[in-house]
Amino acid sequence: MQLAAASPSPDTRRNSATSPARYRNVGRPVEYSLSNIGHAAPIKSEPMFSTHVGKCDQIAGWVTLQPESSDTVTMFSGTVAFAGLRAEIFHAEGSGHANQDRWFASSHGSCLRVAAVDGVTPWRAPYSPGGDAAQWADAAIIGALSLPLDAESALRHANKMVHDPNVAPSRRQAMAAVAVADCHLDGSRVHWSGVVAADCEIWVADSRKAPLRLVLGGDFVRADVRRAWKETLTSNNAWSLDERLAAEADLLDDPATQIRHAVGRYEVPVFDHDAGDAGVVVLASDAAQLIEAVRQGVSVSDLSAWLQDVAAIRLRDDLTCLIVESAAPVV
Repeated sequence: MQLAAASPSPDTRRNSATSPARYRNVGRPVEYSLSNIGHAAPIKSEPMFSTHVGKCDQIAGWVTLQPESSDTVTMFSGTVAFAGLRAEIFHAEGSGHANQDRWFASSHGSCLRVAAVDGVTPWRAPYSPGGDAAQWADAAIIGALSLPLDAESALRHANKMVHDPNVAPSRRQAMAAVAVADCHLDGSRVHWSGVVAADCEIWVADSRKAPLRLVLGGDFVRADVRRAWKETLTSNNAWSLDERLAAEADLLDDPATQIRHAVGRYEVPVFDHDAGDAGVVVLASDAAQLIEAVRQGVSVSDLSAWLQDVAAIRLRDDLTCLIVESAAPVV
């Protein structure tokens, strides 16, 4: 999640809704009872700290989607279920650094609480507990979401754990973007209450075939600041990456430059929150490129193929996406 980082051009990727799949399913669907969730992780090659499953009715159907080419990354997919809801989870680790994305799924009272967490690659960050600053922020958020707190209070609790007032500029803080939603079933609809920090996203749709609508998240930088930053890059196109990151750190050191803040970056962060009901609720890190998916007409039914295609080309970025709907989904 860097202003200065280059991302693949949308023109270089295919529309996975219409192109052949790059991946082949080499895993066996396996069901896990609550008694063995804590003992045997169904994802053998993924670090245990990448995921968190709390008290749910079922965790099932984990498969490994193995890329055809060894130059691409492996995506993991699975489901958890609670109180008539099902959450389908997709996670792929990029190759550019230690895995800095996490997902969370657990019962929270009568709700299913789900979250996509995207650790921010630190700029010259000091040592943090656990070694990697972004992973430390991820872990603090996962821990806070497990507490008996509402979602926004949990994120503010995590912010207090992670933010270090002695660290400057703010770009050196351990921090993470996150989208979290507490969901419960209301008839055939999913009632959700969500909070977003920085550029993670919450999308909704009336059904698996209906268009997705962004309700929370997206670009976290103010539009005028974004325009000024683009002008700065244009006039300083000879900058090295380190020079660009240093300029970004200076530009975004003021919290007023952003619409919403990453957990851990500032002492008093600003988050977005909203609530509503939908047929399907989708939470994602920015690497899922759902804004581009919507431009290309991708619906929830097409998201699995889309995410596999994105993971195949986005080699350096971790990707996390959760799809929440009724266990008997409206198609």
